[in-house]
Amino acid sequence: MTAIACALSTSLLLTLLGPCSEPAASPDVSTEKPLVRSSEAPRELPQQQTPTAGTFMSDHAREAAALRRAVIAGRFDLIHRVSAVIASDTWSSNLRPDYVPHVTALRRAAGAALDARSTQAAGAALGELGAACSACHREHGGPPVSTRSEGALTGGVGSMAIHGAAEQAMWEGLFTPSEASWKQGAELLASAPELASDIEDIAVLGRQLRDLALDAAAGKPRGDRYGSIVATCSSCHRRFSIEPH
Repeated sequence: MTAIACALSTSLLLTLLGPCSEPAASPDVSTEKPLVRSSEAPRELPQQQTPTAGTFMSDHAREAAALRRAVIAGRFDLIHRVSAVIASDTWSSNLRPDYVPHVTALRRAAGAALDARSTQAAGAALGELGAACSACHREHGGPPVSTRSEGALTGGVGSMAIHGAAEQAMWEGLFTPSEASWKQGAELLASAPELASDIEDIAVLGRQLRDLALDAAAGKPRGDRYGSIVATCSSCHRRFSIEPH
């Protein structure tokens, strides 16, 4: 009876628990991507130390315009202040190699303006700076050529207004560069009315300016020609305390 009781007990236990099942398969760890922890610290992105090329050129254009105004006015305090900013440029080492010669020439011209102690020296430095900009623009592209009309150039009233419009066109002809703008400005300057004055010094400077303009109109944009013209303007403004607009 004891054997029968044991058999019944075993049968009841199997009924309650069910048949033995196969052990659950272990997950295939070979298909899982292992988590790799790098021992290297995350790299920092290089810090931007220079503006983009567009910003770089825009800054130089504004500085060149400020230097132009200072030279034409004969204001050596402003000439030296603005040229110091251009000459102290620290971006060149981070520029593309093909830009470096042009920026070096620009800084050299700014250094000459910083050292200038005469209107002739300041004008020559400004002309050199404009020529450096022009060489870079020819190689890498520059600002668009102005589409001003002849009427816009001659729209000013009085000799000084005409001189100012002519100088602006000549600067754009040198800086951009544009032979058409250069020639248009030089011809306008050469044909401008005589400066009305009984002072012989003004008459002499006026004749000198006209001769320089005729020479410029006959040739291509050149920094030395532009520099001589603005130096003549500067001498007159400085001599008679004229503040050009």
